[in-house]
Amino acid sequence: MAIRDLKIGVRLGLGFGLLLALLLAVAIGGIVGGLRMQAVEETVKTYNKAAMLAEKWSAFTRQQVDRTVAVARLGENPQALEYFQTQIAQTRALVDELQQRTGAAVDQLADAEASRLLQLTREARGAQMRLRDQVLERVRAGDHTGARALADGEYRRAGDRYVQAQEDLAQYLVTDAERTIEEAKRFVGNLSLAMGAAAALALLIGVTVAVSLTRGIVRPLREAVGIAQAVAHGDLTQTIHVDRGDEVGELMRALQQMQAALQQAFQRIRASADQVALASAEIAQGNQDLSARTENAAASVEETSASLQQLTEAVRSSSQAAAVANQLAAQAADAARSGGQTVAQAVESMKGIEASSQKIADITNVIDGIAFQTNILALNAAVEAARAGEAGRGFAVVAGEVRSLAQRSAEAAKQIKALIEESVQRVQAGSAQVDAAGRTMEEIVQAIQRVADMIGEVTAAAQEQSENIAQVNAAVGQLDSTTQQNAALVEQAAAAAASLNTQAQALLQVVAQFRTGDGDGAVRTVAPMRASASAPAARREPSLPPAAAKSTTLKAVGHTPARPALGAAAASSSSAGKPASKTPGAAPAGAAKPASGPTAAPAKPTAPKALPPRPSPATEEGEWESF
Repeated sequence: MAIRDLKIGVRLGLGFGLLLALLLAVAIGGIVGGLRMQAVEETVKTYNKAAMLAEKWSAFTRQQVDRTVAVARLGENPQALEYFQTQIAQTRALVDELQQRTGAAVDQLADAEASRLLQLTREARGAQMRLRDQVLERVRAGDHTGARALADGEYRRAGDRYVQAQEDLAQYLVTDAERTIEEAKRFVGNLSLAMGAAAALALLIGVTVAVSLTRGIVRPLREAVGIAQAVAHGDLTQTIHVDRGDEVGELMRALQQMQAALQQAFQRIRASADQVALASAEIAQGNQDLSARTENAAASVEETSASLQQLTEAVRSSSQAAAVANQLAAQAADAARSGGQTVAQAVESMKGIEASSQKIADITNVIDGIAFQTNILALNAAVEAARAGEAGRGFAVVAGEVRSLAQRSAEAAKQIKALIEESVQRVQAGSAQVDAAGRTMEEIVQAIQRVADMIGEVTAAAQEQSENIAQVNAAVGQLDSTTQQNAALVEQAAAAAASLNTQAQALLQVVAQFRTGDGDGAVRTVAPMRASASAPAARREPSLPPAAAKSTTLKAVGHTPARPALGAAAASSSSAGKPASKTPGAAPAGAAKPASGPTAAPAKPTAPKALPPRPSPATEEGEWESF
């Protein structure tokens, strides 16, 4: 397996592992040297300690020998003897301690020669201590001469041997410490050389590994970066060779796959962008056509709204006139009823007059009867007065006057009767005429009532017609508002289509920057149609009547001449309230039914070669319904 087929991680691991191994070796050497130097330092400290103890031990030994000799030379001096004996005892305790510490240090060194010298020193001390005890016993025994001779002779020689043994031990310890230091220096020098060589070897291997890894990683990465930069500049036609098995080879294979995928993707994007550009151009063209037709429809709806407003005003005027006529007919009917009642009262009055005339005639008959009886009585009185002669002459005159009065009363009663009969006849004739006038007045009242009823029906029909026309006007107003909004939406759709076309062209230009090797740069440019600059007509709010619009069925009025127009208006009102149904006579045959929702897409419009002439209102309504 070639080195470049190894994974970068494996190569880095091997290189850094080798460097770490060398560093570990150098570190171990340093640690070993440090431990060795530490051990040497401890050994030298122990040698120095043992040497110092030996020297101190030697000093105390000389002092003890000198004191013992001094005690032997003092002779009879109890105080001096007691003092020196105390000092000798204290020095002995110190020497014992120094001997133990020196022995412990020598034992710690584990040096056979030092142990031998220490043993000789201990033997010399034993011999010196035995002779010292003999000197002190002689001093205590009073043999001062013998003590002095022993102290100056054999004891002094034993003390010298003891001190010499101590000095030999101290000298050996110092010499051995110096030798150990020299050996440590040589070891440190050798170790420094070895560590320097190892460091140089590690540096050489590290540089070699670094250069090898750098060349094995950086060069292919630079090649991959060059490929990526070429792709970034739009060149998708490069040939990528993959001859490695490491991560860089995987990266090159990934770049190769990415370039192939980008080639396919940009080919599809270019094809889709061409289709989007064509579709957006067609949409823009269709939206312009739809905008023109929507503006025509808006103008027709405005004209229809204005006509409906005029019709509404006319129907409102007719309704108001019918209402006034209805009020006048009602007043005439009330006047006729009042006249009928007056005629009826006159008839009743004539009947009362006739009855009173009849009563007067009866009374006149009674008066005539009374006059006749009075005349007979006067005649009888005159006959009786004639019989009485002169005595009855005055009574006869009275009777004559009474008879004359009775005759005159009878004549007057006849005349009154004749007049009353004539008056009764006239009253009967007047009563008959009044009856005829009452019947005629009743017929007039009934005729006026029928006229009032007919005018009321006309008023109701006119009111219902006004309401239905108001509904039609409101529906047309809503249609006008919707048409205006649709016109604005169409304008926005046209602008959006133009913007979409522009964006599609920009997308085509961007895609054209990438070279895929199949007709690079052959971008199809579709010029978008300029959006219509004509703004839709201003929205006009329809004028609604004050009465609330209510869908009702008009009554048939036979005497109303405008009934056909009213029926047509009602039909228009009902059709305006239902935009989804076709208006009879408005939509042409075969007109498409409008979509049930506001988001229904219209059929794709075909770009007209020239604007058609303005269609009729029925045609516009059919086109709006199709839209």
